[in-house]
Amino acid sequence: MDCFFDKSLDGGLTFGTDKFVAPHPGGWDYSVPGIYRANGLPITVCDTSQSAHRGNIYICWSDQGAGTNNTDVYVARSTDGGNNWGTPIRVNGDATSRHQFFCWLTVDQATGVLYSIFYDRRSTTSNLTDVFVARSADGGLTGKILK
Repeated sequence: MDCFFDKSLDGGLTFGTDKFVAPHPGGWDYSVPGIYRANGLPITVCDTSQSAHRGNIYICWSDQGAGTNNTDVYVARSTDGGNNWGTPIRVNGDATSRHQFFCWLTVDQATGVLYSIFYDRRSTTSNLTDVFVARSADGGLTGKILK
């Protein structure tokens, strides 16, 4: 499966052509041990701040492209209104084969800082789960993990 973006310029009466964003291996529905129902639904946000990143559109999702035992979180961005999309950045940035899932994304509309929050099992055993936040102040190019 793939992730696509589409937009309306007339208040939702019509929509344009789907734009490819990134592969979404296995789609948004997947299994995580100990979780009754897990998914990696894409979350879309737009920067409307007065920062240098104003107008950027971001999509965050998780998938199991690295394997069914290794869910990861990604963010892709568009700097031209969704017409083109950059290479997705893996947000969780760990070197484990553990699950990072149930992600969400928001933009601080006062500063343009991007935040992604997600469940993370990189430092746990069994089905124990932490919550991590990743912060990017450069328009989604890089991020710093905050625990």
